[in-house]
Amino acid sequence: MGIPAPAGLAASGTPPPGDQANAVLSGTIGAIGPQQPFAFRGPMNFVLYASINTALTTTAGSTSATVGSGTGLAPGDAVNSVNVPKGTTLATVSGTNVTLKLPPGATTAGILAGTDNAAVFTGAAIVFNATVQLERSFDGGATYVPCNLGSGGILAQWTTGPVSLTFGEPEKNVLYRLNCLAYDTGTINYRISQTGGAAESLAVGPLSGG
Repeated sequence: MGIPAPAGLAASGTPPPGDQANAVLSGTIGAIGPQQPFAFRGPMNFVLYASINTALTTTAGSTSATVGSGTGLAPGDAVNSVNVPKGTTLATVSGTNVTLKLPPGATTAGILAGTDNAAVFTGAAIVFNATVQLERSFDGGATYVPCNLGSGGILAQWTTGPVSLTFGEPEKNVLYRLNCLAYDTGTINYRISQTGGAAESLAVGPLSGG
């Protein structure tokens, strides 16, 4: 679980329904500046990725569909929409016409008719154009230091996505945050999560070098 943090800073987050983590910090980045800090301890998951939000119009029982804009979409992209079964991807993209590929076990009976204006698409080729840095503080948020990846001094700093990694924090009251140093385009989504000891599947070492 999240642990006590200095006044005014989040110490724990309530995961959304269906999320198996004990504490979660998530949100979107659309401008330069720091995000909400969070106190963690133990193994953590971190993901940073871009998404495309465009309308998806489907026909009941059919894998043929249309999107509001096909720009940036490609075969294999994941589809998150109330109109299609979970796990659905794009099989083909031609302008605004797309063909859906259903996951194993799903049938076209699970495809609903209508337009979902809140459909979200994610994939390896869907990227953001920005610079996002992972930072942490050892003094209650007064001083933030950029994190490093591994022991080679490489900054935990990304100019595109997606990024997904696991690390650990052994010390109490260490605050983590994301800081957007430069922003151009893209919807940037992030999630940092912690799982309590009783639910852990793997013990991992700390993110090193700061």
